[in-house]
Amino acid sequence: MYYHREPVSQGELGLMRRIDELHLDGAPAVSLDDIRQFRQLGSKTPGHPEYRMTTGVETTTGPLGQGCGNSVGMAIAQRALAARFNRDGFTLFDHDVYVLCGDGDMMEGVSGEAASIAGHLALSRLCWIYDSNRISIEGSTQIAFTEDVGKRFEAYGWNVLHVDDANDTQAIAEALANFRNTRDRPTFIVVRSVIGWGSPRAGSEKAHGEALGADNVRATKKGYGWPEDAQFLVPDASPKPSTPRLRSAARRRAKLGSPPSSATARPSRRKQPSSICCARAGWPKAGMRMCPASRPMRKASPRAMRAARC
Repeated sequence: MYYHREPVSQGELGLMRRIDELHLDGAPAVSLDDIRQFRQLGSKTPGHPEYRMTTGVETTTGPLGQGCGNSVGMAIAQRALAARFNRDGFTLFDHDVYVLCGDGDMMEGVSGEAASIAGHLALSRLCWIYDSNRISIEGSTQIAFTEDVGKRFEAYGWNVLHVDDANDTQAIAEALANFRNTRDRPTFIVVRSVIGWGSPRAGSEKAHGEALGADNVRATKKGYGWPEDAQFLVPDASPKPSTPRLRSAARRRAKLGSPPSSATARPSRRKQPSSICCARAGWPKAGMRMCPASRPMRKASPRAMRAARC
């Protein structure tokens, strides 16, 4: 059903990378003109990921840490759906959940709470990639955030890996392979990076909270060997948006093949995944019936959660 899921918890930094990927993948809603309108009011490319505004962005992650929390819910859902619908020879739900997160996410309480339950549940299809550049919008993280985050995640029960250089793609690939081969706990990859790498503001909070400026942009392009005056240049060697590579119904059918005879013989089972999703529209009214105002909240909450279980 899913190839993989990737909530971007890192706000505008991770979103810009995601938008570029979507454009090169041929997403019809992410044109070069849309990218030119990044962070503009009413555009399809807002400053933080917004569900239903950008093709390929499936969850809103504005506040830091929110994408981390969302990812744990996605991983729990994957496990529940796999247990209910996967059959020998016919696997509907076998996707992994990846998160790109940063120092700001690690400072937030929600990420710690989510990581704790993920470790407790041994959500082995969950991988957080921690972009550790040790810079916040106020300055160095030495100001207020000096804990060993990797050790904290070891205490949560995660598989903790380290990549010393964010430009070492081989080391990153090996860490991801380690994750895919680890099926008894979630994985946390600490990647050491330099914010604004290659620019005159590398390693500075000025590369985080404000635009580089025309002169710094030209200097950065020169260092990269990129045409200094080019704006929104997509090289000829890049994949063409006219040949979309996004997942499609045909690709899903090719991946899944034919359902087993038991599913074919029982149409109700084949409809269940869709019916679960479509039932969401009626949840608010059903919740009011199950949990009237007179019921104490401490009792209403678990009752609603039991009713919503797959």
